[in-house]
Amino acid sequence: ILVDEASPSVRTFSDSLANREVQKRLEDLPITLDRIWIFGENPWTGEPLPDHAARRTLLLDQWLWPADNEQGNQVRSAVEDYLRYMVQDSEHPCTTEEIVATNARRQSESPLDLGRN
Repeated sequence: ILVDEASPSVRTFSDSLANREVQKRLEDLPITLDRIWIFGENPWTGEPLPDHAARRTLLLDQWLWPADNEQGNQVRSAVEDYLRYMVQDSEHPCTTEEIVATNARRQSESPLDLGRN
C-alpha cells in the first residue's frame, strides 16, 4: 500500500524524534567542538589533528553536515556561533578562502557568516 501523505500522527511522531535527536546533538556539540578546536583531536577517531587548518576544516564540516531544515539550522547556528566567537577571535581564524569554499559546498539556503551582527 502506498500512502501519498503521512498522517498527522506519523508526522508528529517523526518531528518528535527529530527534535529529540537535535536536542541530544546540541547538548553534545560544545564538547565535540572543543575536542576539535582546543584539544586538536578528531572526536570520532581520536586521532590528532596536525594543525589549526585541519581543525578549522573539521569545524567547518560540522557547519556543513546538518540537513537544510529547522533542526539542521539549530545545529548550524550553534556551530556558527562557536566559529564566530572561539575561532575568529583566536590567532588562527578561518580564512576568507575557507569561508568562500564552505559556502560553495553548503546545502543550506543561508551562507556561513562569521561577522559580528
